[in-house]
Amino acid sequence: MSSNEAGSNGELALQTLAMPKDTNANAYIFGDWLVSQMDLTAASRAKWLRRGRSVTVAIKNAHFISPVKVGAAVSCYAEVIKTGKASVQIM
Repeated sequence: MSSNEAGSNGELALQTLAMPKDTNANAYIFGDWLVSQMDLTAASRAKWLRRGRSVTVAIKNAHFISPVKVGAAVSCYAEVIKTGKASVQIM
């Protein structure tokens, strides 16, 4: 397992570039685009772990530290916190 730049544990699961089409009126990346990247990250980790389909039931919270600019590399890390009979908790 590796650590990301923010100090959280987890493995790099997705890396992409923030593009101009995903900007708001202030020329920063939309928060919903960032959340969708996080959701894709969790979905790919759940699919790999369960070897099948998965669905997002809930997102407890999202805290944005600073705006993301166009052209920034966005890296999403995933850590499996808990697995149940029919569930997976990923952070």
